Amino acid sequence: MLSSPGRDPDQPGRLTIEVCGLNRADLARGRQQARRVVALCLREWGRELRDRGPCAPETLVRTIREQPFADVCQAMLRQVVMPGAGTVFADMPEVAAVLREPRVREELTLRARTPSP
Repeated sequence: MLSSPGRDPDQPGRLTIEVCGLNRADLARGRQQARRVVALCLREWGRELRDRGPCAPETLVRTIREQPFADVCQAMLRQVVMPGAGTVFADMPEVAAVLREPRVREELTLRARTPSP
């Protein structure tokens, strides 16, 4: 879960998590940092949707689609529509609102599968 730094060892893939050391402190910090960067981009996108903010959505999409942000964003897109989303996004309800926007979801899910020029 992205709201906590470590990966849950009870979910499938526990052996992979242990063997690859995916709960190492440096990787957990990286996931947290990626979540913060994606949230900043999504907040800007929300401003753009409301009142023509200073950042072009295309620039924000390109940033979000880069690794490690792409994986974090895809996890956020899945989590925002699941039960418990209010808890996961309690510290950033405005980001959850942007993630639920059909235009944003379409751009991030469809474009994520298409290589950028």
